Amino acid sequence: MPIIYLQDEEYVKKPLRIRVVLRLFSYLRPYKRQAGEAVIMIGVVTGVGLLNPYFMKLAIDKYIFAKNFHGLLLLGAGMVAMNLMAVFCARRQIKLVSGITNKIL
Repeated sequence: MPIIYLQDEEYVKKPLRIRVVLRLFSYLRPYKRQAGEAVIMIGVVTGVGLLNPYFMKLAIDKYIFAKNFHGLLLLGAGMVAMNLMAVFCARRQIKLVSGITNKIL
C-alpha cells in the first residue's frame, strides 16, 4: 500500500506592488464618476448600519422607558425611511460596480 505524505501548504506573502495597483486604477479612470458614486453609496449603507443600534438605544432609553409612544412612532418611521434609503443605495451600488466591472472586462 503506498504511503502518501501530506505537506503543509506554504503561504508566501508577496509585497504589494504599487505599479500593479496604479495600472489597475488606470482601467478605472474612464468610470471615475460611477466609482465615486459607488463609494458614496457604500458610505451611506455603512452609516445607516452603524446608526441602527444607536437609534434602538434611543428607542429603549427615551421612548419605551418613558412610555412616549408618539416619539417612538416617529423614531420608528425615521428608522424605516432611513433603512429603505440604505436598501436603495445598496442596490444602486451593486448595479454601479457590476456595470463598471463588466465594461472594464
